[in-house]
Amino acid sequence: MNDKVKILTPCFLLLVTLLYNGQTTAQTAVEPYAGYSVDLYNREHFSQINTGIQLAFINKPVYKMLVSLQGSFPLFPHAGTDAAFTADPGLSLSSFAKRKSGAHALSMALSHRFRMGDRNKKNSFSAVLSFGLAEHRIRVRYYGYDKKNYTVLNPHIDYKETGVFFSAGVHYDRKFNDGRLFAQLTAGTPLLVKWNNYYYRSLAPLSLNIGYGFDIEKKNARASKK
Repeated sequence: MNDKVKILTPCFLLLVTLLYNGQTTAQTAVEPYAGYSVDLYNREHFSQINTGIQLAFINKPVYKMLVSLQGSFPLFPHAGTDAAFTADPGLSLSSFAKRKSGAHALSMALSHRFRMGDRNKKNSFSAVLSFGLAEHRIRVRYYGYDKKNYTVLNPHIDYKETGVFFSAGVHYDRKFNDGRLFAQLTAGTPLLVKWNNYYYRSLAPLSLNIGYGFDIEKKNARASKK
């Protein structure tokens, strides 16, 4: 069996069991968000826009367990130049090729959020610990030179890898009558994989996300039959 399937299958089964257990009465919380992240691991420090959603299926005043899905897209692609050469004696020996590279990511995570301080205050802080599975991709594009006659030596190549990651951070929320405005700052590890290419490694993002959360009642299956 594929290693990715081995990792994802037990996590998926656990989530299905918790989310669809009809014998449990609880409230779920939905938290859509958007934000910004910067990579701390690569020399080029890729910046990204984040969009995602979190679902808290254990939703207690002092503890929440959440599953999240997030996509991250390049904000400012990194620009550079590399040397290109030709064997044609009628042309200049070398030229410069312009290069742009940007990072993409898609992740699914299981998070634990522990509230700190008085549970009744409108403003609160929580510690956040997460682990999950992510795909990181760095795309490279060369342009602005004679591709027919010149060749870039040792070009930057695309990077793509999937693996497990961990993250930790702090979460702030402000209660309103119908929900909560929140901000969450987290730092993530690189993917726990062995392979990186010569130029790029997996991302280690420092992320700031801002969103709005609201509760949804989850009715007891037995009560609904009466």
